[in-house]
Amino acid sequence: MALPVRRLGLAPFARLHFFQGGMYVKQRTHSSVTSTRARTAREWRRFQRGNKPPLLQAALLGACCALVLLLVWAMVWQTPAQDQALSSLSESQEESAMASAIQDAPAQERAVPEPEAPAASSEAESSLSEAGEGENASAASQEEAPAGSSSSLSEESWAASSEVAADYAISYYAPEEASLTEEEAAAKLESLRDTFPDGAYWNHAGVEVWDEFTVTDTPCEHDVYWDAFCNTYTGGLQELFPQYVPMEQCLGFAALLSDLVFGEEAPVSTFTDYTQLRVGDNIRLEYTEHSMVVLSVGTDGITVVECNIDYEHCRISWDRFLSWDQLAGYSYEMTCITRYEE
Repeated sequence: MALPVRRLGLAPFARLHFFQGGMYVKQRTHSSVTSTRARTAREWRRFQRGNKPPLLQAALLGACCALVLLLVWAMVWQTPAQDQALSSLSESQEESAMASAIQDAPAQERAVPEPEAPAASSEAESSLSEAGEGENASAASQEEAPAGSSSSLSEESWAASSEVAADYAISYYAPEEASLTEEEAAAKLESLRDTFPDGAYWNHAGVEVWDEFTVTDTPCEHDVYWDAFCNTYTGGLQELFPQYVPMEQCLGFAALLSDLVFGEEAPVSTFTDYTQLRVGDNIRLEYTEHSMVVLSVGTDGITVVECNIDYEHCRISWDRFLSWDQLAGYSYEMTCITRYEE
């Protein structure tokens, strides 16, 4: 039986030596084993703290890894998709170019040539083929004749319609070669009744595209909208009224009628003796700010055509009668405008 040998001067839990088999066996007590394990754990934690990378380095490392993965994905997946899209785009462009080329090509180039007929083997067959060709040529000439005549007729009708439109515009706005008579001026004014009907309104209320010939069934409301829907005109009389550019309401309407009767380039002159008024002359009342066009001149007075007599609705009215006494009452503010040559 081995007897423990305690070393003197050591702690009660020091190492113990056992004599066994003629040699000492050294064993550790429970306290020494526990301290060794604690020391080992401390060293391991110290090792982990010393080799753990900082937070910034870990973030940079993660970002680099993500960038590398993104580049790999772009190279592997995006390149085939882009190539396919470019190839499809180029194919569609080629197809559209071919289609436009086919459409632009003349009909003779697009036509497929017919196979040539085999040569005749005898004189009889050749004579028959010549006769057939002659008949085909005559039929083709007969077919081409109506086509050419129809195209020429369409061109002639188009040219005729263009000439009519040009003559219509010239007859309204071009100057007359000779001065009009009062009878001719009266006839032209009467022809404008259908263009500017009595009771209609010379405005463009509710109309998006309009010009000086536009009339509607909707009255203006100058108290509300002022001149927002009033038609405007500038013509041969504009130089007399530089303060009203463009002319509108009664002034613009009277100036338009004057140009339609005499032409925009007709001479313009003014006078104040109302007894010398003639058909087609304009009357301008300066203080009451109203304009009229003379329709007829009689022994008792005149008739006029005008617009916006109530200063509110731009209503067109024909055949209003003014006696000579009424005209005399306006003489202090009246300016008469004529387009007749002296």
